Amino acid sequence: MLKICARTKKKDKILATYIFETDANYEISEFEHYVADICYNLDIPNPITLVKHIRNFMLFNHTIYTKEDFVEKIYFDVLELVNETN
Repeated sequence: MLKICARTKKKDKILATYIFETDANYEISEFEHYVADICYNLDIPNPITLVKHIRNFMLFNHTIYTKEDFVEKIYFDVLELVNETN
């Protein structure tokens, strides 16, 4: 089971939160699909996922997307993803 807590933040204030859960085990090849589902549910544009995002999520159970990772204009400073799988 995989559980990811997603938060949009502006100046360290949490604007929105979404908990993504799936019964499937974490698959690195599916990471972009997880992010797309999270963005859909938060009603925000999809960011560009780079190797650094996947690496940070795998190594530190945490990754951050900044404004530079989005093609479209966003109303928040960062999208934070935290792996909360036990």
